[in-house]
Order: sequence, then structure tokens, then C-alpha cells
Amino acid sequence: MAVLLILGCATAAVAARGSIVKAAPSTARIFAAIGLPVNLRGLALDKVRTNTFDLGDRKVLVVEGAIVNLRGLTMEAPNLRIALRDADKRELYVWTAPAPKSRLGPDERVAFRTRLAAPPDGVSDVLVKFALAGDKLAPLKDGS
Repeated sequence: MAVLLILGCATAAVAARGSIVKAAPSTARIFAAIGLPVNLRGLALDKVRTNTFDLGDRKVLVVEGAIVNLRGLTMEAPNLRIALRDADKRELYVWTAPAPKSRLGPDERVAFRTRLAAPPDGVSDVLVKFALAGDKLAPLKDGS
């Protein structure tokens, strides 16, 4: 009987994992660790890549990828938060770029591209994620 009860509780937790993560966000790591990630936003970032170009007297960092709507309904696309980090994962520079579209249709995918003139030295990786509501949008520079 105890085994059935435990199995029933585990099944219920898996079935209601979206609600559980919404109520207790730290549980998202547990579900992801067992191969059941939870995406409450319904959007994902895909094929994010960076390139650095030398333009004579300065370097330009280009960050591009795609925003993907994982749901079968129209979703609002949040701005993007781009963080340049050092080898210790400390943020050296952060900016917020607008999503290329404000709304994505069902299962739609839209490419994004943003750039930063003169990125700081010591950058070892770039972290791109969706901006939070309070994050300020950086003004566009150099036609980006």
C-alpha cells in the first residue's frame, strides 16, 4: 500500500509539475535533473551564437540566435538580457535588447541579432536569457 501511495504521489507531482514550479520556483532544478524540465514562459532561446569582428580600431561583438514559441497559442516575446561574463562567471557587462517581434504566433520562430561595439576585455562567455519586467531596455547604438 505504501508503494502505491508513493507511486501515486510521484505521478501526481509529475503531472502537476508546472503548478509546483510556479508555486516553488526552486523545484524546477529537481524536475530538470530527472529529465522533466519545466518551461513556464512557453518560449525558448535556440542556436545562440556569438562572433567578434575587428573593424580596424575597434572590435564588435555580435550575438544572434532565435526565440521559439513552444506553445500552440500566440505569446508575448520579452526583451533579451545579454551578459558578458569572465572565466569565473562574473558579469562584466550587461545590456538588454528588444525582441525582434512583440508577439510570436503559435509555434513561431524568429531570429534575433544584436551587437556591442568595443566589448570589454576578459570575456569568456555570453549568457542570453529573457529579461525580467524591471530590466531597462538599452538604447540602440550604431544601427543595431
